[in-house]
Amino acid sequence: MSAVIAFPAHTPERLRALLHAELPRAAAGDRAAYAAIVRASQSTVASIALAITRDHASSEDIAQD
Repeated sequence: MSAVIAFPAHTPERLRALLHAELPRAAAGDRAAYAAIVRASQSTVASIALAITRDHASSEDIAQD
């Protein structure tokens, strides 16, 4: 049985550009910038966690943390 992996919402190039723009702002305490980073990377993190755990509930918990 193989795990179903969702495709990330952002291409690596778009995610890299977003991180380049938002990381300095997030590091300075900008909550909106931090939220943008979380939204952009959450599906990628969840997909990786699902591939490792092969359990939807666990992967969602890992991505949330």
